[in-house]
Amino acid sequence: MIRLDEIIIANFRSFKDSNNKVTNLNKLNVMVGKNNVGKTNVLRAIYLFFNPESYDYTVDRNMVKQITFGGSKEPKITITFVDDEIISGKQSKYKIECDINKMYDEKNECYSLKTKNDEIGNKLGSHKEIKKYLKNKFKCVYLSTTDEDIDKQSEELLNDLIFKYFRKQSNKIKKTISSFEQAYKDLMNTFEDNIEMIENDLSEQFDDLYDVKIAPKLSIQKNKDLTNFLLENINLQLDDSYVQDIGTKGAGIQRTSLILLYIYLLNYIYGNKNKIILLDEPEAFLYPLLERKVKERLEESVKSDKSGNMQIFMTTHSRVFLQEMFNLNYSFFYLSQKREEKSYKRSHNKTDINKYTLIEKMDRHNKNELLRNYGLLDDINDYEYVIVCEGETDCNYIKYMLKDKEFIPQIRYGKYSDGVGPKSKDLNYKNIGRGASASLPILAYLDNVSKVKRKVFVLLDGDAEGKKTKDQIHNDKYQNLEIKIMCIPNNKEIEDMVFDKETYINFVVNVSSSIKEKKDIFADAIKNTDDKDSVINQTESFIKCYCKGDTNINKIKSDISQKCDERIISDWFLKEIDPFFYND
Repeated sequence: MIRLDEIIIANFRSFKDSNNKVTNLNKLNVMVGKNNVGKTNVLRAIYLFFNPESYDYTVDRNMVKQITFGGSKEPKITITFVDDEIISGKQSKYKIECDINKMYDEKNECYSLKTKNDEIGNKLGSHKEIKKYLKNKFKCVYLSTTDEDIDKQSEELLNDLIFKYFRKQSNKIKKTISSFEQAYKDLMNTFEDNIEMIENDLSEQFDDLYDVKIAPKLSIQKNKDLTNFLLENINLQLDDSYVQDIGTKGAGIQRTSLILLYIYLLNYIYGNKNKIILLDEPEAFLYPLLERKVKERLEESVKSDKSGNMQIFMTTHSRVFLQEMFNLNYSFFYLSQKREEKSYKRSHNKTDINKYTLIEKMDRHNKNELLRNYGLLDDINDYEYVIVCEGETDCNYIKYMLKDKEFIPQIRYGKYSDGVGPKSKDLNYKNIGRGASASLPILAYLDNVSKVKRKVFVLLDGDAEGKKTKDQIHNDKYQNLEIKIMCIPNNKEIEDMVFDKETYINFVVNVSSSIKEKKDIFADAIKNTDDKDSVINQTESFIKCYCKGDTNINKIKSDISQKCDERIISDWFLKEIDPFFYND
């Protein structure tokens, strides 16, 4: 098995000349980030490494280098390999550099080896030896995402894989093709042997044009690919009750078919080779069911590949793939773009716009930002930092109090237990935990749903139920959770903590017309709330005495929690949660 362990990209497309490392590669490697930051260029760089002849300086050279005419302006791709094949029975690590600058010198040799191992140096000491080794040991394929490339990719699939599949599947086909190849070779040799005679015969027709001095010449392309010759009348078609060429089907079906065929044929034909599969947005054009099926097939392929010689690199914006951010079989890499104005001595312009890609560490800030942007933060079961609270209103206040932090933990609570919202009318709550009591099954679920080690902060009200729940939570009962509990003191609820009494009064009267009509009486009631009671209990009592039957304390709590602003108090919460989540 040989695997890619690290990639360094320099002067290629959106990448500058340094600090562009993709490290700790896995079986499934995912490039994530916003649009147009350079994710696809990582795949293109890998493809260029294995296929340097594909280099096109008009698009592949870094734009800044084109502007400044700087030295060493062509791309340089360096890959670190972990290899147990080059020295049998021993795992070795070495680097191969593909320097496109060297393609323009006399030798035209771009590959060079970087290793301290003399035995490897003797085997891969030259460009030709490295090129031969890579060709024999690797098969690298690239599937782009653009719609217009589908026909081209299906043609390449036929030529490169299906033809080889035919030969491997059937001895009769293999023998027939071999016979045809020999006959084809004999025919080309015969043509070559007689070409001068034919040219002389044709030249006689030009004898009268002695002033022009022109004569016909014939050229035989002996290197014409026999595969293309044989497959001119074979088309890749799909049957969905109508048998048609792949290009006539919907983009999603085309895309899915190509990915699945590539994976199958690569495994079948190149079982002993190390396979590098580059997929640009495999979810493109797919509806959710197909998207999940493609993801499952990719995972099955690397899992069932017992030799471990398949690595997949992809770009994605798919929620289906992003949910795997904590899956140990995946490695995620966060890409961003930096933009700056800069003056260069060699440039013809006064200033130039310098845009370049950054490969950032996938730290908790980047993970959090991605999951939040895609609406996944509170849905996935593998997140490392969790806050458990009693309900939606607590969740709203917590999010606001943490709004300036580098990341916001996942927040879980007993959903649909507030008596608020359209779904609640259709649910029977007899068997659904709510409030503090919902914390216990949530903790049990988090501890068992995955083996991710988590930090869990539990926020409970200071009422009897909150105190009882606190006494039931013990860190030593949970294998995968480190738990910190904060129980609000003195029978209070979160509203007592985030508002002073005057602010609370103003918020409530602004969301409840019934209470607003008796604002003065309500204000006196809240101001007289003693230290052992909660403003929420006092508000409930006030509603029973003075308000209409349609005034609902849960709706009031929900409404004011959604209007958080700078007036709320957060120090009490931050001093407890900062040491647990943010100061490590």
